[in-house]
Amino acid sequence: MCYTISDDTVTWDKTANGYRLPTEAEWEYASRAGTNTPFNFGDYVNDDNANCYNAYGYNNDASGHWVNDYLEHSVNVDSYSANGYGLYNMHGNVAEWVWDWYSDYDTNILLNPTSSDSGNYKVAKGGGWNDFPKHIRSAYRSAFPANVPHYSIGIRLVRNAESSSGITTSKDNTQNFSPKKALIVYFSQTGNTDGLAKAIQETTGAEIFRIERKVSYSASHNSQGLYAEALTEQREKAIPELKAYLEDSGLDINQYDTILLGYCNWWASIPAPVHSFLTHYDLSGKNIITFCGMGGGRFGQTISAIAKLVPNSNIKKGLDVAYTSYSKDDINKWLSENGVSTKN
Repeated sequence: MCYTISDDTVTWDKTANGYRLPTEAEWEYASRAGTNTPFNFGDYVNDDNANCYNAYGYNNDASGHWVNDYLEHSVNVDSYSANGYGLYNMHGNVAEWVWDWYSDYDTNILLNPTSSDSGNYKVAKGGGWNDFPKHIRSAYRSAFPANVPHYSIGIRLVRNAESSSGITTSKDNTQNFSPKKALIVYFSQTGNTDGLAKAIQETTGAEIFRIERKVSYSASHNSQGLYAEALTEQREKAIPELKAYLEDSGLDINQYDTILLGYCNWWASIPAPVHSFLTHYDLSGKNIITFCGMGGGRFGQTISAIAKLVPNSNIKKGLDVAYTSYSKDDINKWLSENGVSTKN
């Protein structure tokens, strides 16, 4: 038995040879199988290589043209070819938890590095059926709360290939407490998220703030031009200036312990204006409860993107809906699961 668990702390006895999670370094070694390309099968992803949302990056010119199929579910283990080590689905299908917390690595340790012994978000590797090719690369690191269930993350257990030594601990720093005062913050481009945010506001009675870009996008409707503009922002990691901030509306971020954060899922990541909001304020220690309007990719890597920008926050269970396909019952159930008070 490798692990001893006490509350939110796990101790790993490295001398034990039971089944355990791989470290991130072990996982990447197994995934690459001696290769140095983005994927163990090469530089690009075709539909017969991996189960993913194969429509953006590493397969076309990233222009927004739909070029490949999307299964929208997991598949049998041997549906795709194994890598050079005989391992299946190291890319796509279901992402996999590893031992490491999401943090920077010690650059002085080049052989089998491990991350810090505590954190708010665990690393998941390999990407799932709803992730784009850029998110299923061997090197890509997702960051997700370890205590929140996720529909496209699982585990791949390993055992020691050779004897090892040492004891290490892993402590979850996320806090569990009931929200006291919530603020709804959202970005909506075509109106879907706007409707969902207002329905949540009607249910909770919470104050609400809409994130808007100071210079509007070129189109207010779904179009290739809009997607190309959004993709350019993502590639450049742009932080556009916002039209207004909380203080301009008489709101003080320090008065809220919970942010109900809404957005549309653009190419499996958050829109750049949401990035601007998250980096403008100190959200350390605050609950972030996400809600997302999407066209099939569910949350994609949006939660991971938020976790990386606000690593000391506490991300709770989110609500993702296809465009406007939500109901008051959906909203009430989601709020109740997160301990958020409603007016009913």
